[in-house]
Amino acid sequence: MTCGGLSSNSPLAGTDWDGSARAYDRFEKKWHYYFRVAEGLVRPLGIERDSRVLELACGTGACTLALSRRCPSGEVVCVERSAPMMDMARKNARSARRENVSFVQGDVSRLPELLACEARFDFAVCNSAFWQFPKSVQVGEAVRKSLKPGGVFAFNLPSLFSLTKERRLYRDAVDEVLGKHGIDRRRFWRRRKREDYHASVERAGFTVVKDTHYYVVVQAREMMEWRSIPIFARRWGNFAGLPAGVSAEISSTIRKRRLLWPDDRGRRSRWRMIMSIGE
Repeated sequence: MTCGGLSSNSPLAGTDWDGSARAYDRFEKKWHYYFRVAEGLVRPLGIERDSRVLELACGTGACTLALSRRCPSGEVVCVERSAPMMDMARKNARSARRENVSFVQGDVSRLPELLACEARFDFAVCNSAFWQFPKSVQVGEAVRKSLKPGGVFAFNLPSLFSLTKERRLYRDAVDEVLGKHGIDRRRFWRRRKREDYHASVERAGFTVVKDTHYYVVVQAREMMEWRSIPIFARRWGNFAGLPAGVSAEISSTIRKRRLLWPDDRGRRSRWRMIMSIGE
Protein backbone atom coordinates (compact mmCIF):
# COMPACT_ATOMS: atom_id res chain seq x y z
CA MET A 1 0.00 0.00 0.00
CA THR A 2 2.98 2.29 -0.19
CA CYS A 3 3.88 4.39 -3.18
CA GLY A 4 6.68 6.02 -5.07
CA GLY A 5 6.30 9.49 -3.60
CA LEU A 6 3.13 11.22 -2.43
CA SER A 7 1.64 14.46 -3.66
CA SER A 8 1.68 17.26 -1.12
CA ASN A 9 -2.12 17.25 -0.86
CA SER A 10 -2.34 13.53 -0.14
CA PRO A 11 -3.70 12.72 3.34
CA LEU A 12 -0.72 10.40 3.82
CA ALA A 13 1.99 12.78 2.62
CA GLY A 14 5.02 12.72 4.91
CA THR A 15 3.98 9.63 6.83
CA ASP A 16 6.48 6.95 7.79
CA TRP A 17 5.82 3.90 5.61
CA ASP A 18 9.12 2.22 6.50
CA GLY A 19 8.55 2.59 10.23
CA SER A 20 5.01 1.21 9.98
CA ALA A 21 5.82 -2.10 8.31
CA ARG A 22 5.67 -4.23 11.48
CA ALA A 23 2.46 -2.68 12.82
CA TYR A 24 0.87 -2.88 9.38
CA ASP A 25 1.83 -6.56 9.08
CA ARG A 26 0.55 -7.42 12.59
CA PHE A 27 -2.78 -5.81 11.78
CA GLU A 28 -3.10 -7.69 8.49
CA LYS A 29 -2.20 -11.04 10.01
CA LYS A 30 -4.86 -10.54 12.70
CA TRP A 31 -7.72 -9.23 10.55
CA HIS A 32 -6.83 -10.09 6.92
CA TYR A 33 -8.50 -6.85 5.89
CA TYR A 34 -6.40 -6.01 2.84
CA PHE A 35 -6.49 -9.63 1.71
CA ARG A 36 -10.29 -9.41 1.64
CA VAL A 37 -10.10 -6.08 -0.18
CA ALA A 38 -7.69 -7.65 -2.66
CA GLU A 39 -9.96 -10.65 -3.24
CA GLY A 40 -12.75 -8.32 -4.32
CA LEU A 41 -10.38 -6.65 -6.77
CA VAL A 42 -8.74 -9.69 -8.38
CA ARG A 43 -11.64 -12.16 -8.39
CA PRO A 44 -13.30 -10.77 -11.58
CA LEU A 45 -10.08 -10.37 -13.57
CA GLY A 46 -9.87 -13.86 -15.06
CA ILE A 47 -6.27 -14.54 -13.99
CA GLU A 48 -5.28 -18.01 -15.23
CA ARG A 49 -2.97 -20.64 -13.79
CA ASP A 50 -0.06 -19.63 -16.03
CA SER A 51 -0.64 -15.85 -16.09
CA ARG A 52 2.18 -13.40 -15.50
CA VAL A 53 1.05 -10.67 -13.10
CA LEU A 54 2.66 -7.38 -12.11
CA GLU A 55 1.70 -5.96 -8.72
CA LEU A 56 2.25 -2.29 -7.90
CA ALA A 57 2.96 -1.21 -4.31
CA CYS A 58 2.57 -4.62 -2.67
CA GLY A 59 2.99 -3.41 0.93
CA THR A 60 3.45 -6.45 3.18
CA GLY A 61 1.95 -8.82 0.62
CA ALA A 62 -1.79 -9.17 1.25
CA CYS A 63 -2.71 -8.88 -2.42
CA THR A 64 0.44 -10.79 -3.39
CA LEU A 65 -0.92 -13.92 -1.72
CA ALA A 66 -4.32 -13.49 -3.39
CA LEU A 67 -2.64 -13.17 -6.80
CA SER A 68 -0.08 -15.96 -6.45
CA ARG A 69 -2.79 -18.45 -5.49
CA ARG A 70 -4.51 -17.83 -8.83
CA CYS A 71 -1.46 -18.43 -11.04
CA PRO A 72 0.50 -21.30 -9.42
CA SER A 73 2.30 -22.13 -12.66
CA GLY A 74 2.68 -18.49 -13.64
CA GLU A 75 4.48 -15.60 -11.97
CA VAL A 76 3.80 -12.58 -9.76
CA VAL A 77 6.35 -9.75 -9.78
CA CYS A 78 5.86 -7.16 -7.02
CA VAL A 79 7.27 -3.64 -7.10
CA GLU A 80 7.47 -1.82 -3.75
CA ARG A 81 9.32 1.35 -2.78
CA SER A 82 9.61 0.68 0.97
CA ALA A 83 12.35 -1.85 1.78
CA PRO A 84 10.88 -2.85 5.20
CA MET A 85 7.44 -3.37 3.65
CA MET A 86 8.97 -5.45 0.85
CA ASP A 87 10.98 -7.53 3.31
CA MET A 88 7.78 -8.34 5.20
CA ALA A 89 6.03 -9.27 1.95
CA ARG A 90 8.92 -11.55 0.97
CA LYS A 91 8.81 -13.31 4.37
CA ASN A 92 5.05 -13.73 4.12
CA ALA A 93 5.29 -15.22 0.64
CA ARG A 94 8.02 -17.58 1.83
CA SER A 95 5.97 -18.65 4.87
CA ALA A 96 3.00 -19.36 2.58
CA ARG A 97 5.33 -21.33 0.26
CA ARG A 98 4.50 -19.18 -2.73
CA GLU A 99 7.46 -19.91 -4.96
CA ASN A 100 6.04 -18.06 -7.96
CA VAL A 101 6.59 -14.60 -6.41
CA SER A 102 9.54 -12.21 -6.81
CA PHE A 103 10.14 -8.67 -5.55
CA VAL A 104 11.72 -5.52 -6.98
CA GLN A 105 12.36 -2.41 -4.89
CA GLY A 106 11.78 0.94 -6.57
CA ASP A 107 9.44 3.67 -7.77
CA VAL A 108 6.53 2.29 -9.80
CA SER A 109 6.73 5.20 -12.25
CA ARG A 110 10.10 3.77 -13.37
CA LEU A 111 8.89 0.27 -14.22
CA PRO A 112 10.69 0.02 -17.60
CA GLU A 113 13.97 0.70 -15.80
CA LEU A 114 13.24 -1.62 -12.89
CA LEU A 115 12.05 -4.59 -14.94
CA ALA A 116 13.88 -6.50 -17.63
CA CYS A 117 12.97 -5.21 -21.07
CA GLU A 118 11.55 -8.61 -22.03
CA ALA A 119 9.27 -8.73 -18.98
CA ARG A 120 5.76 -8.39 -20.37
CA PHE A 121 2.77 -9.21 -18.23
CA ASP A 122 -0.81 -10.38 -18.79
CA PHE A 123 -2.15 -8.41 -15.83
CA ALA A 124 -1.14 -5.46 -13.65
CA VAL A 125 -2.86 -4.97 -10.29
CA CYS A 126 -2.68 -2.21 -7.67
CA ASN A 127 -4.51 -2.87 -4.42
CA SER A 128 -5.37 0.14 -2.25
CA ALA A 129 -2.61 2.45 -3.47
CA PHE A 130 -3.16 3.89 -6.94
CA TRP A 131 -4.79 7.11 -5.71
CA GLN A 132 -1.62 7.94 -3.77
CA PHE A 133 0.65 8.17 -6.80
CA PRO A 134 1.32 11.86 -7.50
CA LYS A 135 1.53 11.28 -11.28
CA SER A 136 -1.09 8.69 -12.09
CA VAL A 137 -0.81 9.13 -15.86
CA GLN A 138 2.95 8.56 -15.73
CA VAL A 139 2.44 5.42 -13.65
CA GLY A 140 -0.25 4.26 -16.08
CA GLU A 141 2.07 4.74 -19.05
CA ALA A 142 4.80 2.75 -17.29
CA VAL A 143 2.31 -0.03 -16.59
CA ARG A 144 1.11 -0.13 -20.22
CA LYS A 145 4.68 -0.52 -21.47
CA SER A 146 5.10 -3.47 -19.11
CA LEU A 147 1.96 -5.28 -20.31
CA LYS A 148 1.45 -7.47 -23.34
CA PRO A 149 -0.84 -5.99 -26.03
CA GLY A 150 -4.36 -6.18 -24.67
CA GLY A 151 -3.09 -6.68 -21.11
CA VAL A 152 -5.39 -5.86 -18.20
CA PHE A 153 -4.73 -3.16 -15.59
CA ALA A 154 -6.98 -3.05 -12.52
CA PHE A 155 -6.95 -1.02 -9.31
CA ASN A 156 -9.34 -0.09 -6.52
CA LEU A 157 -10.32 3.03 -4.58
CA PRO A 158 -11.75 3.23 -1.04
CA SER A 159 -14.95 5.00 -0.03
CA LEU A 160 -13.01 7.85 1.59
CA PHE A 161 -13.33 9.55 -1.80
CA SER A 162 -17.11 9.77 -1.49
CA LEU A 163 -19.01 11.35 1.40
CA THR A 164 -21.68 8.84 2.41
CA LYS A 165 -24.45 9.99 4.75
CA GLU A 166 -22.73 8.37 7.73
CA ARG A 167 -19.34 9.84 6.82
CA ARG A 168 -20.89 13.29 6.41
CA LEU A 169 -22.53 13.13 9.85
CA TYR A 170 -19.23 12.01 11.36
CA ARG A 171 -17.31 14.81 9.66
CA ASP A 172 -19.94 17.41 10.61
CA ALA A 173 -19.56 16.44 14.27
CA VAL A 174 -15.77 16.76 14.08
CA ASP A 175 -16.03 20.09 12.22
CA GLU A 176 -18.36 21.44 14.91
CA VAL A 177 -15.76 20.86 17.62
CA LEU A 178 -12.88 22.10 15.48
CA GLY A 179 -14.75 25.31 14.68
CA LYS A 180 -15.55 25.83 18.35
CA HIS A 181 -11.82 25.83 19.12
CA GLY A 182 -10.82 27.95 16.14
CA ILE A 183 -9.05 25.13 14.29
CA ASP A 184 -8.87 25.36 10.50
CA ARG A 185 -11.19 22.55 9.40
CA ARG A 186 -10.07 22.51 5.77
CA ARG A 187 -6.44 22.21 6.78
CA PHE A 188 -7.28 19.49 9.31
CA TRP A 189 -9.02 17.29 6.76
CA ARG A 190 -6.51 18.15 4.01
CA ARG A 191 -9.08 17.31 1.40
CA ARG A 192 -7.64 16.05 -1.82
CA LYS A 193 -8.91 17.16 -5.18
CA ARG A 194 -10.96 14.51 -6.89
CA GLU A 195 -9.26 12.93 -9.84
CA ASP A 196 -10.89 11.60 -12.99
CA TYR A 197 -9.33 8.14 -13.03
CA HIS A 198 -11.01 7.21 -16.28
CA ALA A 199 -9.26 10.13 -17.94
CA SER A 200 -5.95 9.23 -16.27
CA VAL A 201 -5.84 5.65 -17.54
CA GLU A 202 -7.17 6.63 -20.95
CA ARG A 203 -4.43 9.21 -21.31
CA ALA A 204 -1.99 6.44 -20.44
CA GLY A 205 -3.26 4.33 -23.34
CA PHE A 206 -5.93 2.16 -21.70
CA THR A 207 -9.62 1.66 -22.35
CA VAL A 208 -11.83 1.34 -19.26
CA VAL A 209 -14.00 -1.78 -19.57
CA LYS A 210 -15.37 -2.07 -16.03
CA ASP A 211 -16.11 0.33 -13.19
CA THR A 212 -18.01 -1.21 -10.32
CA HIS A 213 -18.35 -1.27 -6.52
CA TYR A 214 -17.93 -4.07 -4.04
CA TYR A 215 -18.05 -4.31 -0.26
CA VAL A 216 -15.96 -5.77 2.56
CA VAL A 217 -17.48 -6.24 6.02
CA VAL A 218 -15.40 -4.74 8.84
CA GLN A 219 -15.82 -4.66 12.61
CA ALA A 220 -15.50 -1.64 14.88
CA ARG A 221 -12.53 -3.10 16.78
CA GLU A 222 -10.86 -3.86 13.48
CA MET A 223 -11.09 -0.28 12.25
CA MET A 224 -10.01 1.17 15.58
CA GLU A 225 -6.91 -1.02 15.46
CA TRP A 226 -6.31 0.03 11.84
CA ARG A 227 -6.31 3.64 13.00
CA SER A 228 -3.47 2.86 15.43
CA ILE A 229 -1.04 1.93 12.63
CA PRO A 230 1.50 4.80 12.50
CA ILE A 231 0.96 5.62 8.81
CA PHE A 232 -2.77 6.10 9.46
CA ALA A 233 -2.78 7.34 13.05
CA ARG A 234 -1.80 10.92 12.20
CA ARG A 235 -4.66 11.31 9.78
CA TRP A 236 -7.40 8.90 10.83
CA GLY A 237 -6.42 7.90 14.33
CA ASN A 238 -7.50 9.36 17.61
CA PHE A 239 -7.05 12.85 16.15
CA ALA A 240 -3.33 12.83 16.77
CA GLY A 241 -1.75 16.28 16.63
CA LEU A 242 -4.73 18.03 18.23
CA PRO A 243 -4.63 19.33 21.80
CA ALA A 244 -5.65 16.57 24.20
CA GLY A 245 -8.77 18.44 25.31
CA VAL A 246 -9.98 18.92 21.72
CA SER A 247 -9.33 15.27 20.86
CA ALA A 248 -11.26 14.14 23.96
CA GLU A 249 -14.18 16.45 23.12
CA ILE A 250 -14.38 15.08 19.58
CA SER A 251 -14.35 11.50 20.84
CA SER A 252 -17.05 12.30 23.40
CA THR A 253 -19.22 13.99 20.76
CA ILE A 254 -18.92 11.01 18.44
CA ARG A 255 -19.89 8.59 21.21
CA LYS A 256 -22.87 10.67 22.36
CA ARG A 257 -24.23 10.91 18.82
CA ARG A 258 -23.62 7.20 18.27
CA LEU A 259 -21.56 7.81 15.16
CA LEU A 260 -19.46 4.70 15.78
CA TRP A 261 -21.14 1.34 15.29
CA PRO A 262 -21.18 -1.28 18.08
CA ASP A 263 -18.70 -4.18 18.16
CA ASP A 264 -21.35 -6.84 17.75
CA ARG A 265 -22.19 -5.96 14.16
CA GLY A 266 -20.13 -5.24 11.09
CA ARG A 267 -20.26 -2.42 8.64
CA ARG A 268 -19.72 -2.62 4.90
CA SER A 269 -16.58 -0.90 3.65
CA ARG A 270 -17.21 0.27 0.10
CA TRP A 271 -14.57 -0.09 -2.63
CA ARG A 272 -14.55 0.87 -6.28
CA MET A 273 -12.82 -1.34 -8.85
CA ILE A 274 -11.66 0.05 -12.19
CA MET A 275 -10.53 -2.41 -14.86
CA SER A 276 -8.96 -1.34 -18.14
CA ILE A 277 -7.31 -2.92 -21.19
CA GLY A 278 -4.16 -1.66 -22.87
CA GLU A 279 -4.33 -0.57 -26.48
